[in-house]
Amino acid sequence: MNRSSIRLFREDEVVIAEGEANKEMYKIVSGKATVYFGTVK
Repeated sequence: MNRSSIRLFREDEVVIAEGEANKEMYKIVSGKATVYFGTVK
């Protein structure tokens, strides 16, 4: 069963926040992402 789909995110949109429960996996196909640990200003 293939349940993958393409989802687009806006610039500066938070995909998942630290401590948030999530059962999904994300793969960057194009562009870039930044990972922050701890508090973000």
